[in-house]
Amino acid sequence: MSRDNMPDKIRGVKEPIIITMCHTSISDAIRNATPIQIHAWKESACVSVLMQSYVEQMKRIGVSSVYWMPNAVNQVFFDKQADLSVCHHKVICVGRIEEHQKRPHLLIQAFGKIAKRYPEWSLHLYGEQSNAHYVNRLKKLADEYQVTDRVIFEGPSNAIVDHLQEADIFAFPSSSEGFGIALTEAMAVGLPAIGYRSCDAVNELIIDGENGFLCDDGVDDFANKLAMLIDNQALRIQMGEKARQAMQIYSPQRIWDRWESLLNSLIATH
Repeated sequence: MSRDNMPDKIRGVKEPIIITMCHTSISDAIRNATPIQIHAWKESACVSVLMQSYVEQMKRIGVSSVYWMPNAVNQVFFDKQADLSVCHHKVICVGRIEEHQKRPHLLIQAFGKIAKRYPEWSLHLYGEQSNAHYVNRLKKLADEYQVTDRVIFEGPSNAIVDHLQEADIFAFPSSSEGFGIALTEAMAVGLPAIGYRSCDAVNELIIDGENGFLCDDGVDDFANKLAMLIDNQALRIQMGEKARQAMQIYSPQRIWDRWESLLNSLIATH
């Protein structure tokens, strides 16, 4: 049916305003996109992306209307913030136990390399453990480094903030992230973080040398940065406070205000 032949009631309705949300790493999304997906991005009234750097990446492939819309990060009340003046001797990682994106094997290797120097410290891994074969490989890896009793597979938890509060360092060895919710939650609690410089999102959320460390690919640099934080409680406190402050721009109220501004702008121009 042509628009001219439509009933008046239908003809008078404006075209819908379509916002496309891309909640993965944009480099991954573009690499895996089909021509139909790219066409859909270009035809959308707006494509929302999670990190500021993603805006330019989208525009390079011809998507003209792109808007930075990060996830909201709950702000932690004072009584839930990590008290780094008390040393818990805990490194924590939150994320599903998965080999190719989350890569906890790199963290176990990094911890294993320095573990003998820090016998009081332990590594705690929180997250889904659906791949039993990979989990068994990780346990064998911990055994090879003689840290079996110090690498704790905690499994999933509904009280992650409580566990973050009881840790000293957040370690995040991901290869790729769209935003990194687990990382931002840890930083909001006030933990200094370590991640890889090559990881999308992580390399924007962690400001190297300020609220955590970004590492070169591989295990050695990660181990060295982990040792630097273990050795220096004052540095952990300083970086943890800056991490907490950095997360304030992602407060829910600010993100809802951004959504309201975007929607009002699209309505006004369509």
